[in-house]
Amino acid sequence: MSRTIDGSRTGRSLGAGLLAGILLLGLSACDDGEQSAGSMNGPGATPTTSQDEDTSTESGIHSDVQAVQQCLAGDWEIDRSSEFWDIPAGEADDVTGTVYVVFSADGEFRMIFEQWYIYVDNGAEIGNYVETTWNGTLSGEYVVDEGGFAVVEVADSSAKIETVIAFGKNIEEETTRVEDQPVPLVFTCDSDRLLGFPVADQDRSEPFAVYHRTNRS
Repeated sequence: MSRTIDGSRTGRSLGAGLLAGILLLGLSACDDGEQSAGSMNGPGATPTTSQDEDTSTESGIHSDVQAVQQCLAGDWEIDRSSEFWDIPAGEADDVTGTVYVVFSADGEFRMIFEQWYIYVDNGAEIGNYVETTWNGTLSGEYVVDEGGFAVVEVADSSAKIETVIAFGKNIEEETTRVEDQPVPLVFTCDSDRLLGFPVADQDRSEPFAVYHRTNRS
């Protein structure tokens, strides 16, 4: 039912703000992220042997990487108290749905938006409101670097953002595809929590995104 339109300035600003809040945060630092990812062993690299670990001066790093790889595997659901949720939702009047992150043991990654619905009331009694719904999946691969962070490379996106902007009787609908952009977060985990940090600010004291294990599958 939705159609692609030449959106108003309000619609463009909303879409840009939402994308900036989630997928484009830290893209100004993408060059740094790609450089660090390029120096890593990919998912298909030959594992380090125990003998190599024993003789390496970085054996502690190897064990940290393996621990994070083992911890990452599984399904994770967003914690609604984290900044990841608050920034795109902003001062929304209603937010429903959820966001999942899935890591496989063999290096595959998915970020799943499941009916993530954001409603902003700009005067609904006179017909002014904005509805935004995220649906679909970003998929790709990940590697864990020597710092214990999983760096994600997106290979494909089926995710779309449907926006409805109402100004009285005038209703504009727009569907935007989420591009195959790098995910501007690196991930690590501690037992039952998955922590996401901006690529541009990995040393911050608090994670930008927090996820908890889930049994969605």
